[in-house]
Amino acid sequence: MPLNFLCSKKCQISTQIFIYVIAIIMFSFILLYGYNAITGFKERSEEITYIKFKTNLISTVKRISPDYGTLKREEFFIGGEYSKVCFVQSYKQEDNRPAIITRISDNVVKDSVESRDTSNAFLFKDNSLEPSLEIGKINVSGGYLCIPVINGKVRIEFEGKGDNTLISTW
Repeated sequence: MPLNFLCSKKCQISTQIFIYVIAIIMFSFILLYGYNAITGFKERSEEITYIKFKTNLISTVKRISPDYGTLKREEFFIGGEYSKVCFVQSYKQEDNRPAIITRISDNVVKDSVESRDTSNAFLFKDNSLEPSLEIGKINVSGGYLCIPVINGKVRIEFEGKGDNTLISTW
């Protein structure tokens, strides 16, 4: 057998191995890029849902507040893994701040009220506090109210009081 024939077969085998290795590396990069892209889409989707919830909540409070006696029930989609939304009375809070503070069960929310922070809506994920919001002048029966998030949705009742909005469970 000629020597040339043996070299060409060995060269073909080593070339095929090289092509397979390159193909596996490229396939791995494509999978990694796809995974990162999908993860990024999911994170951005949760961020957009949060921003939409925040915007809708603030606009509902502002829209209902001046209309005395108007009652509106809203179901907001929060998404993510939120477990509850808590509201702290911000309308005439100075009048009954000690009573409100004694009703608050979460220490972070209590610290926020004691430090006179303007945040009055708090989101929780598995008993850990997430972002807090300032949604306008709200009144809450008892000064503090937590509403559970069920299947990514929270149901809130708003009642216009002329210069504030009464928030309660629906």
